[in-house]
Amino acid sequence: MLCDREVPPVSRLESFFDFYVQHFQDMDLRFGCPIGNLMQEMSDLSEAFREKICSVYDSICSHLQNYLMDAQQTGDIRPEIDTFEAAQYIFDSWEGAIMHMKLAKSTAPLMSCRKMIFGTLLKRRN
Repeated sequence: MLCDREVPPVSRLESFFDFYVQHFQDMDLRFGCPIGNLMQEMSDLSEAFREKICSVYDSICSHLQNYLMDAQQTGDIRPEIDTFEAAQYIFDSWEGAIMHMKLAKSTAPLMSCRKMIFGTLLKRRN
């Protein structure tokens, strides 16, 4: 889904988010994201483990940044968006929405996050 170059980058990201909303529904809104869970629970316990999780976080953000740069090149998102900061914001926001989903036992936090990311931050250019 994310690697399909025939589909515009923002649409690929939207499909990715939609897939995970459905995945969390299928899992009865439990468990959340293993990376987020590990970031929250284990980062203070071991410096080596924190560094490994940090590496995973950086890798995910780097991939997101690449999609955002592709979207800028195709004119799908505004050129003034700082893709590095936006990638971190998107991942951080999504992880927070996942935590809230677990608490609320509802996909509403995920849908709100998705709406803000794609309806505001990455709003398609007219």
